[in-house]
Amino acid sequence: MSFLSDSERPTPPTDLKKALAEALRHENVDHMHVLSLAGQLADTAPDFVRFSVDASHVERLGFELVGKQGTALGELVKNAYDADATVVTVKVLQAESPAASSIIVQDDGVGMSEEDLRRAWMRLSTPEKTRRPRSTRFNRMRAGKKGIGRFAAHRLGRILVLTTGQQGSRVGWRVRFDWDADFQRGADITQVRNRIESIEKNPQEEGTTLEILDLRDTWDQKALAEAWRSVQLLQSPLRDRPLGDVTQPEGPPADPGFEALLELERADYPNTFFDLESEFVKSAAAQISGEVDADGRARFTLHSVKLNLHEEHTHEEAQFPELAGARMEADYFIFSSDLMSGMKVQAGLDIAHAIGGIRLYRNGFRVPPYGDPNDDWLRLARDSARRNILVPANNSNFLGRVYITSEAHGRLEETASREGLIENDAYQSLVTFARACLRWGVLRVGWARDRKTRASEPRKRPTDSVAERVGSLLSRLSDAASERDAEAARREIIGAVSAFEDASRREREESIKYEAMLRVLASLGLSISVFAHEVRAASSFADDSTRLFLEQIRTLQWLEQSPDLEPLLQQIDSGVRRVIVLGDYLGGLTSYAGSRKLAPVSTTGVLEEFHERLGPYLEGVGVRLELQVGPPPLRTCPIHRSELDSVLFNLTTNALKAIKRGQPVQGEIRILAGQERNFIVLTVCDNGTGIDASIRNRIFDAFFTTTGGEEDEDTPGGAGLGLKIVADIAANYGGSVRVIEPPPDGMKTAIEFRLLAFDSERHTL
Repeated sequence: MSFLSDSERPTPPTDLKKALAEALRHENVDHMHVLSLAGQLADTAPDFVRFSVDASHVERLGFELVGKQGTALGELVKNAYDADATVVTVKVLQAESPAASSIIVQDDGVGMSEEDLRRAWMRLSTPEKTRRPRSTRFNRMRAGKKGIGRFAAHRLGRILVLTTGQQGSRVGWRVRFDWDADFQRGADITQVRNRIESIEKNPQEEGTTLEILDLRDTWDQKALAEAWRSVQLLQSPLRDRPLGDVTQPEGPPADPGFEALLELERADYPNTFFDLESEFVKSAAAQISGEVDADGRARFTLHSVKLNLHEEHTHEEAQFPELAGARMEADYFIFSSDLMSGMKVQAGLDIAHAIGGIRLYRNGFRVPPYGDPNDDWLRLARDSARRNILVPANNSNFLGRVYITSEAHGRLEETASREGLIENDAYQSLVTFARACLRWGVLRVGWARDRKTRASEPRKRPTDSVAERVGSLLSRLSDAASERDAEAARREIIGAVSAFEDASRREREESIKYEAMLRVLASLGLSISVFAHEVRAASSFADDSTRLFLEQIRTLQWLEQSPDLEPLLQQIDSGVRRVIVLGDYLGGLTSYAGSRKLAPVSTTGVLEEFHERLGPYLEGVGVRLELQVGPPPLRTCPIHRSELDSVLFNLTTNALKAIKRGQPVQGEIRILAGQERNFIVLTVCDNGTGIDASIRNRIFDAFFTTTGGEEDEDTPGGAGLGLKIVADIAANYGGSVRVIEPPPDGMKTAIEFRLLAFDSERHTL
């Protein structure tokens, strides 16, 4: 059986050799004819066969594999990113008919030389991006990989004109591709002639321009909106953080970031819809995030200023070793008037239905269709429809992103169509990770709002866990195969109940002690408020009187014959100074404590005031207070100002006690302040006695104290609640407190306190 017609049967080798020799004799060699003859001659070899590619394969790589206009544009934008462009502009020039319309994709990347064009761009499925996964200028992880993204231009139009050039060269290059006319069925792809021409250019200019002519589709308003949405959502994570590596002095230049713009010729087309996204994000009820560490453990974080909810959680049910380094973040929206601040509920719903969902980004670029309006890759819509979860948790309740890279997550591969990942077990792990993170977050928000969260499970009381345990043991008891098994089950039941009773008793005792101490502190606070008022009133009179007294007594002649009196006078002066400073400080504290309104606080201002007021007092007891504050603005998330004062006061007085015990030659307390990503970080160091490693994990527990009554009047014994209060404040505002290694310059202790920084995108003043 033969697949070839008579006209397609190969020419005998002898004739091919003669024709090839004849073609090479000409002074002006027809290179394409020589290539054709050489290829036919190679096909006659008796001991091997080789593949050839039909020219129409370009249509499959372009038009058939890339199904959507937005996806095709995205592929061309990715190519610009891989070329180290900082800006790529997509211009849609719409005319009355598609044949007269055009699209221009222009970038400011490194451009191509003639050799780059011939050996890389014109070669299908080149391994260059696999062999060199990072870009040359900014060390970016390349978004493309399979070497077929260039054929997305075939999906958009019938003709492509490529113009490119590199910086420092006066010559650029232009190639024209007529997809339908030249790449016809039956022709070998290597025989298609694409004429290349050199063009003059400015040596300072670089980059590549793709002009796509004779468009295949009409770009109506809907198509334009989808294209705009695709380009904007494609670059979403790139605006937040450059994807190139942080530059070292000897390394590549710092990545300035990447921006994709879409320009539309139609002036009547509104492109302001997505400007609402920033206002929409401010209305989020909470922010949920998750990350897989190097050991495959998933850690989740939840922050909600509106609900005063800040929690962290380690997922124990499963591990994800193949996802190490993967992360996700999502804004969570609940469409009710009490949580949609600054935006009408219906307006929020309209935006959510248009742009809501959890999108997937690989190497910094979006992988469709994940997060499209009708896509339910995390089965959130299914869960909501089946009422598997009762709190709001549909796709439209989230605006989120999942980030992976080809370098770290090699088994998460895109399909050939660039629309989705291959659904292997690594993909299923990714789905499980993302679902677990979102589910944990929304259930915690539901708990905070005091709502029933799952149809099959009401909110648990403290006794529910022991009840489940006892129920399980009772089932074992009823199924026991022998009296010995039954007796073992009975003993476990008694043990479980006894353990619960012991835990409950200890918890009640601690709660009673804690409440009693809080009552004492509340009463003490009222007394201090009255005391501070009286001290401030009296200190002014005492200050003036003391100054007058000291001035008068130093004029007396007999003072010269009594040198022992001068130190006494200096002590009187110093003592009055300390009383005045403490009175002013306590008065300031009590004035702030009266406010119940949460507001962002300038950390720099609080620290400078603290140093100004308490520095002289500490100098009076032989301790130097040093302040090192990072560049402003250092502003906290909305908190009570008095809480930040309480943190500083507790940590500083603890440091003072340690210095009194250690008695260094020169006591020193150092307060460091700065911002690390989303957190304000305060570190209080001292050169006192240090903290023994055996108690580091206990010092933040209620009623744990290392001080008794042996200290002098400057460092009274503690109640064991100061650091507990500091830890509670940190946890209440999404932060933490811990003992860290002190600086290696004589400091013995360093305690780091963190709380969330002010986020202008999520809070308004």
